[in-house]
Amino acid sequence: MKDGGGGGDEWPWKVMENTNSESDKWITPSNIGWIVYSFAKPIVIRGYGIKTAGDFPERDPKDWDILIEDAVAVNTKETLEKWELVHSVRDKSMPERQ
Repeated sequence: MKDGGGGGDEWPWKVMENTNSESDKWITPSNIGWIVYSFAKPIVIRGYGIKTAGDFPERDPKDWDILIEDAVAVNTKETLEKWELVHSVRDKSMPERQ
């Protein structure tokens, strides 16, 4: 992925950092972006969080989807085409801005 955000250090992998650092954010230069994570073993996702950077409300996420795939048969065409939507958010406002 080429976008590093406005300051050049806001990369997609930063969204998985579990700190309160202001640099743990991702800015995409467009209104559409996506991130894919692959894990060596199956995992259980018990929840997730999204926080704003607190600086530009117009860059806050408003819509997002969480999709999963069954990695048991990775590398088969059938599995690669079977993403399952498990959570969808539309028109979210962020009144609790930092």
